[in-house]
Amino acid sequence: MASYQIDSGSAVTEDWQAVSLSQEDATSIVTWLERKGLGKYVEKIIEVTDAEQIDDLKLLDGRMVEQVIKDADLKLVSAEKLRLALTELRGNTSPSVHTLVSPSAGYPLIGEAATIEDVTMPSSKLVEECVAICIDRSGSMGTPFKEVTLNVVKGETKSSVAERSRMEAVKGMFYAFRDRVESMGSGTHQLGLIQFDNKVEELLDATSRLDLFETIVDDLKKGGQTAIYSAIISAVNMLAKHYAAETPTDLRILVLTDGQNNTGHTAEEALQAANSIGAVVDAIIVGGTPDANLRRIVTATQGECYQINSLGEGFELLEAEGVVSLRARRGGTEKPPFKKREAVSLGSVAEKSMTQGTSVQRAPLLTADLASKAVVDIASIDDNVSTSSISSKVAKRVLMEIKQVASCSTGC
Repeated sequence: MASYQIDSGSAVTEDWQAVSLSQEDATSIVTWLERKGLGKYVEKIIEVTDAEQIDDLKLLDGRMVEQVIKDADLKLVSAEKLRLALTELRGNTSPSVHTLVSPSAGYPLIGEAATIEDVTMPSSKLVEECVAICIDRSGSMGTPFKEVTLNVVKGETKSSVAERSRMEAVKGMFYAFRDRVESMGSGTHQLGLIQFDNKVEELLDATSRLDLFETIVDDLKKGGQTAIYSAIISAVNMLAKHYAAETPTDLRILVLTDGQNNTGHTAEEALQAANSIGAVVDAIIVGGTPDANLRRIVTATQGECYQINSLGEGFELLEAEGVVSLRARRGGTEKPPFKKREAVSLGSVAEKSMTQGTSVQRAPLLTADLASKAVVDIASIDDNVSTSSISSKVAKRVLMEIKQVASCSTGC
């Protein structure tokens, strides 16, 4: 199978163009750290640890790891990436290594003694789907959406207009996608995150730890040009680690973009990469200028193409299980056996028709009478109620948004 690699734009490697890795490069500590989303910290980690090869990192125990994080000045998300990467590295070679939960920070530590109650064993649940999500952060993502909201106040309908950038809409949609995945069952899906403008950066490798995305997505900011096809190739690199011809796990690439590809690799290269692992490419187009060849790639990989013109349409889109899950899209059947796709000329492939967000068929309403009943008066939510008992960041964010709705229900 062909190898594709996109540099993350780190301080170590300035050239972001894709390269085919030699065997030596593929096992180097620099490449390994970059693949784990730690490209910007490669020099600091190597300097602090004095590691010359990947195996040297196996010598680090839990306290050493925490010291590396401190001395290399890793931020919270990058620190978690390093902990998880080292846990994976040690776990693959040493059955005696345990992953512990720090009572103070909730972060896994490596290589320390533990009672059996302290050990967090990996889930044995079958991963149904592995999704690499590519978020466009090009300059055009700063274009505003005008959101019109209708409110009924004392029998009178009033409208209000708020502006959100396309980037804000995409962030909101990512969180909605993640939350919808969580609602389908813990551990059934793994999500990875890639951001792209003229450069492509893997922010987090595919994981079922969906809480890890919180800070990463919040920090996304708009950038330069639009390298859609390079992002797809980077997504293939991420998913290739989960690929085997006989795997029952669906591999999917979801591209959230608002524009035309104008830099980087060609559409033909992106299609060839996706076909090499049998990945399905879906696209959610934000706005009215879809990339024609992206739509052809979607057609050739048997994906779907959706279009939204507001954040509200995006949320409506994600109410459909078929948008979030390939298994649901197939009516609940398992992934079909892998079959090598025939090479085609993109020019001969039809552009995938775009389904509007409001036109996606939603899940059937199971209990109609329940939908008409008020569960709670949101205006009665007390601002002094503590959320300390809510362990999920998702739940905290939802509660905060409900309070905001309640606070402006009389005239926003």
